Amino acid sequence: MKKSRPVAKATFPHLPAWPVMAMMVMIGMAGMPEPAFSLDGYVGNGFQSQVRQERLSPDAVEITVTGDQIVALFPGAAPQETPLSLGETVKSIRAGERIGAVVTSGRLLAISEETAQWQIESLSMGETAAAESLVSPGIVLFVTDDRGVVFDPALNRFESFGVPPGEEIVDRAVLSDIAVFVTANRTVGYRSAGGRFEEFSFAGGERFQ
Repeated sequence: MKKSRPVAKATFPHLPAWPVMAMMVMIGMAGMPEPAFSLDGYVGNGFQSQVRQERLSPDAVEITVTGDQIVALFPGAAPQETPLSLGETVKSIRAGERIGAVVTSGRLLAISEETAQWQIESLSMGETAAAESLVSPGIVLFVTDDRGVVFDPALNRFESFGVPPGEEIVDRAVLSDIAVFVTANRTVGYRSAGGRFEEFSFAGGERFQ
């Protein structure tokens, strides 16, 4: 009789003790938090964007691009602006309640209601084409070809996990204050306020497909 391969399990000290399969279900599940509104495309200096709003709530942050400024508007607060560099273009905007994220041709930007200050992480030349973001109420996950990056609003800073050469991020998810991404060889998780990523490497012969 052919033996079934055991299911690997991941135990992260600062995350729930999840089996890897449970993480896969979470990544593929329906009903995950959606951004309150989003903009995909390219916005260059001198252009004003019209953001397509989806299920906008009264408490959601609104992020727009006006001229050469990226502007975040939190209810009852003064606008928070950060300038675009010469020739820099906005690739995507994701925004939900209390938190928002922007990917440009050279940077990752994030802002939360707690501090209402733009935080910025530079991209290398090789990262810009594939950079994307996911937003949930308590965390932002950015993924590129080279790494996973979270914006942790509890710490008001970015944390980065480099993907080893030859690996590729094949799936990713955010849920509440947790971010997870998966390569063929490992699962990596981060919980807001944790301050570090937790990694589970698949055993020999195990691969995520």
